[in-house]
Amino acid sequence: MVPKQLCVVARTPALKIQFHCFLKVFTHGENGLSQLPVIVGFGGVSPAGRSSCNHAYRRIVFDKLSTQAQQTTLTDLAVLTGHVHYENGQYKDKKGQVIDPANLKDQLLNDTLIRRIPNSLFDADNVMMNRPATVTPTEEGIVFTLRQRQLPEQIPVSWTVTPVGGGKVEVRISGSQELIFPDTRRLPVQSAGSLPTGFEPGKLYQSRNHPRAIQMAIYAASDALNSVGIDIDELLNKLAPDQIAVFASNSIGQLDDLGFGGLTKYPALGKRTTSKQMPL
Repeated sequence: MVPKQLCVVARTPALKIQFHCFLKVFTHGENGLSQLPVIVGFGGVSPAGRSSCNHAYRRIVFDKLSTQAQQTTLTDLAVLTGHVHYENGQYKDKKGQVIDPANLKDQLLNDTLIRRIPNSLFDADNVMMNRPATVTPTEEGIVFTLRQRQLPEQIPVSWTVTPVGGGKVEVRISGSQELIFPDTRRLPVQSAGSLPTGFEPGKLYQSRNHPRAIQMAIYAASDALNSVGIDIDELLNKLAPDQIAVFASNSIGQLDDLGFGGLTKYPALGKRTTSKQMPL
């Protein structure tokens, strides 16, 4: 039966880093179109790995799996995280050497589920927490020079600005001044669920500065379509473009520097914001 309509649904619950995708088709009943959805495929990625073929679920219950099922799960994780690739009927590492993914068992298990937050995406030991302060000049005052284009648009009343040539100015502060000192803080919580270490969805397509949640949504939709078992070209020949849709709810998943997080943080840091930080 050719699906009448195909709907791709992706969702990320708040405070969780995961993306799942389900494919639904609406079946025909005796009295016409029925609203009973039938799941024909699913996909996505979570801290446990790839959802399709139940790989993520198997990682969660890994200790209860048979030896063969464990081997399959480890192989999928090894390929997903880029530790191995499949070539000419063999699995090879980054150096081109033939390797059994089972030999990477300890590393693959430690790089999934809830674990220490990887510094590559979020440094929990050095989270920016700028510290405000009010300084009072001594009798000599506070004097410094800077480029004229670095002056604030609203000059504080306690500042006396004098051009010194070369595009620079001298600033003398005669009264109390509120400042913000760059500072960092170590978070008390150092562990969380995050994508398997080494998995980079943005490298699988031309992501062009997509925030991580958008990358995960695209991966989820692709994984779900692939799990149906029908070639994508055949699906496209049977379905009109308006019969395929992606519904994404990213919650706080856009709070990385490439998304809404950068849009709200960069002005306070004196950095430039761009329209790329406002996807969808």
